[in-house]
Amino acid sequence: MPITKIMFIRAKSGYEEALGRLLGAMVLPSRADSGCIDYDLHRAISDPALWFIYQSWRSEEGFNAYMKKPAIRACLRDARHMVEANMNLHPFKMISQPMRRHFNDEDALAA
Repeated sequence: MPITKIMFIRAKSGYEEALGRLLGAMVLPSRADSGCIDYDLHRAISDPALWFIYQSWRSEEGFNAYMKKPAIRACLRDARHMVEANMNLHPFKMISQPMRRHFNDEDALAA
């Protein structure tokens, strides 16, 4: 069964940009994982220290296998000194039918 994981991450003061670079470097490898359906990184408009990752996986097992990969474990280890408290990961299951919108990345980034 597909599963969605939502992660909120707050950077320590002075680490906002470094954390953003680290999280941004995870996007393409995560999307390339065979178990990944969606993986999107967001940043709060009114709070530049707050980051949000929306990720959907084909199964809990696929997500768990992804989390065991050395590159992912290294990224999480490297991020620890940049974040306040723990990274909060929340699992969700979709109730509605999925709505798929396709858009041009440049259009989305310009908004």
